[in-house]
Amino acid sequence: MTRRSLSKLQSAKKQAVRGAKPLRGVQLRVFHDDVLKHFIRTNYWKKRIEKLIRTRDIPCISYFSLCADTAFDARLFKNGSLIDFTQQRPTPFGYCEYDRSRFDLLDSVFKSPCRGFFGRLEEMATDSGHQEYSKFWGSFPYDVINLDFWGDIHKANDPIQNVYYAINAIVSQQALLRKPYELWITWRAKDERVDLVVKSEYKGIINRNLDDSKSFLREFEKLHSHSDPDKLNEEELVNIGFIKWLLYITNRSFSIIEDPEVLLYTKEDKDGKKYHLMNFLLRIHPYEYVIMPSPAGQAAEFCESSYSKNMTMCFQDPIDVDKEFRKLPQRKKESLKRNLLELKKEYMKDTAGHLHEK
Repeated sequence: MTRRSLSKLQSAKKQAVRGAKPLRGVQLRVFHDDVLKHFIRTNYWKKRIEKLIRTRDIPCISYFSLCADTAFDARLFKNGSLIDFTQQRPTPFGYCEYDRSRFDLLDSVFKSPCRGFFGRLEEMATDSGHQEYSKFWGSFPYDVINLDFWGDIHKANDPIQNVYYAINAIVSQQALLRKPYELWITWRAKDERVDLVVKSEYKGIINRNLDDSKSFLREFEKLHSHSDPDKLNEEELVNIGFIKWLLYITNRSFSIIEDPEVLLYTKEDKDGKKYHLMNFLLRIHPYEYVIMPSPAGQAAEFCESSYSKNMTMCFQDPIDVDKEFRKLPQRKKESLKRNLLELKKEYMKDTAGHLHEK
């Protein structure tokens, strides 16, 4: 290595440790100092994991995440002894990443028995010819699946290799766990980010429910003062239609949704325009004993009954996270900042180590 190259490497390592500026090739798509997001990790995600551990009477969880290169969620849960990175089975921590530099960083930090999958979730989960397909499905099931999508998910770029088929396949595969698990899905409610064909599908789901369920019709009219899906704004249409679709696919997999929470919070895009993020937190409970998949079996009858009771779940008031965060005592906010800083230091140290290896 030349003296000039060595000097560049040392400079990059110092910048990584100090966090003075983003590393070339490891540009961040998340805000390092997003204390509000860390509030969600600690006050909602972490608490739901702790509750699942008590319910299942297990020492720790297996966790799958769309975590970005920082992986603050996995770091937080590992530091809290909610994930054991040394256990061989089930997979303690799995992730997928489609950016090569970010994937390489994650792969260098979270070594076996953690498992990384290079590519887009919707492709590796649905394309049997994908290089990661077998390895990806071989890592299932997980206890907690966190689909914190970065991009727009209500798209129909491909008729099969899309988010809907991926989530459907995940719920179907997870049903074989025969034990309760957590499924979390985040979407960004930005204007004109929902394809017309997807809007049409959501309207069809809502119209079917309006025709088939008096309780759904009653709650819909109470909330909106009409019964016409065409009058819903984009955010309302997606929130109702997407939850109804999730109820449908879980019911079809002989599973039921329990303890749902919907988190609502606000972000700003690069142009300073505010938009909402919706974070659906669901406990999914597969029927424990399905000897034969049948529409007339006990599992089908029980799940259909629960599906009917959950017809109005989509009208549940979301938790205003912005408001809850504003109500926090200053000492609690400072504690969150300190904890996030510690995770950030871990990340920067790992980044420096990754650069050194290269």
